[in-house]
Amino acid sequence: MFGRRTWALLAIFISITLAGCGSSSTCTPSCDGRECGDNGCGGVCGKCTESNSCSSDGQCVSSNACTPACDGRSCGDDGCGGSCGTCPEQTPSCNADGQCVEECIPDCGGMNCNGDDGCGGTCYTCDDGRECTTDSCEKGACNISISSGYCVISGKCVVENAPDFENPCQYCSPSDMVTAWTPLPDATVCETDGACHAGQCCHIDQACEGKECGDDGCGGSCGACDCGESCQEGTCIFNVCDELGCGPDGCGGDCGLCFDFPYNSWFSAEEESLPYDLAGTQWTQGETAPDFTLTDTNGDAVELYQFYGRPVFLSVLAGWDTASMGLTDSIEGIWQNYKDQGLMVVVILAEDENQNPPSAASLDNFAASHGLTCVVLADSDLHISKAMVEGGFPAAYLIDSQMTVVHDSMGDITDEALQGVLPES
Repeated sequence: MFGRRTWALLAIFISITLAGCGSSSTCTPSCDGRECGDNGCGGVCGKCTESNSCSSDGQCVSSNACTPACDGRSCGDDGCGGSCGTCPEQTPSCNADGQCVEECIPDCGGMNCNGDDGCGGTCYTCDDGRECTTDSCEKGACNISISSGYCVISGKCVVENAPDFENPCQYCSPSDMVTAWTPLPDATVCETDGACHAGQCCHIDQACEGKECGDDGCGGSCGACDCGESCQEGTCIFNVCDELGCGPDGCGGDCGLCFDFPYNSWFSAEEESLPYDLAGTQWTQGETAPDFTLTDTNGDAVELYQFYGRPVFLSVLAGWDTASMGLTDSIEGIWQNYKDQGLMVVVILAEDENQNPPSAASLDNFAASHGLTCVVLADSDLHISKAMVEGGFPAAYLIDSQMTVVHDSMGDITDEALQGVLPES
């Protein structure tokens, strides 16, 4: 009832069925991500073209492709743009031999150039980045040579003979200096009507404009100052007396009297506050009062010019003169009224009650008996007072703070006159 073909198909079916019943599981090909090579079940995932070959990871690659060099290496570059592996956390650094080691810290201490950093790298090189230098590392030290025909100025390469564009009197001259500008020879023409001097462009016609002395900036001078003068910012100023203060000025003149005030209990100006040309003329209104030094009731020397800067009411009295003795109360009253306003009151006793030069004892007795607390002085030889009492006793003078005689008569010395010479408050 069955034909020969039918029996043959039935035999194949039975054979396949019996083979399936005899195995415990079915093989599943593994071709995920692979385009060629073994599929794990005795078959293949695909075939590559003749010009390609199948790599170990199931990829079709060119037969001329790079072959990774990872023999004996567990990390690092495989030479084909890939990696031979990554390092674990315990040994995170990959050394130059492709071995995973503990983290390496580069050590460049004491290195100058091209030194091994201990981690497979180099500390640094000597290249300074300039095209006009030759850089090399010799025995661990950088050797930088400037090429012939160049200067290196302010870090830049400058060709030989090139000018300094900021200063026309400087240029690059390697035979003179390779790291700085070289000044052009003096008198070299620069700019318009200019000439070089000491490396600067100088215009002689402009250098002394508005100057009468001092350096002209071109190796010459704008002029010389006279004796006793100094050149300050192009102007001659007579200032020798500012330095000397007093005495001869060294130029045939003088800087005025030299003051060295005596020590006493009365007001005394600073010597340097007096004008160097202060010198007395005569005891006449409008003239400068002559200076003098006499002795007070304390036995101390007192100088008139020590009161410079304050007005002075000066009277010359005689102990035997009734008119003189009648003024003592008024004199003391003026002292009490005006001393706090800066007025100095000075009494000179020219003769005692016996018409003799006053002694220290007679001076003390005179001041005490008349209640005088102002400056009381003794003219022991009438040498000072003689010029003051040409009109007889008593004599009186009102002198301003600059030592100028304002009034030379007692009748003119009123309260209004006294107030007129007082310093402004």
